[in-house]
Amino acid sequence: MHRFRESLLLLLYYSLSFLGVRWVRSGHPRVAAVWSVGLWLNLVVRGMGQLVRMLVPVLQDAEARRARAERARAYQPR
Repeated sequence: MHRFRESLLLLLYYSLSFLGVRWVRSGHPRVAAVWSVGLWLNLVVRGMGQLVRMLVPVLQDAEARRARAERARAYQPR
C-alpha cells in the first residue's frame, strides 16, 4: 500500500509540474515559479526523509556492533 501511495504521489507531482509549465506559457510565470519551487522543495524534503529512514537501521546496526565489541573487550573471564 505504501509503494502504491508513493507512486500515486509521484504521478501527481509530475502532472502538477506539467501544469506549472502550462502556466508559464499561458502568461502566469510568477504563479508557475512559486508552484514549481514548492513542488521541488516538497520532493527534496520527502527524499531526505526517505534517506534518513533508509540510514537509521544501518546506523543502529553499526552502533550495536560497536557495543558488542566494547563488551567483548571489557569481558574478563576469571
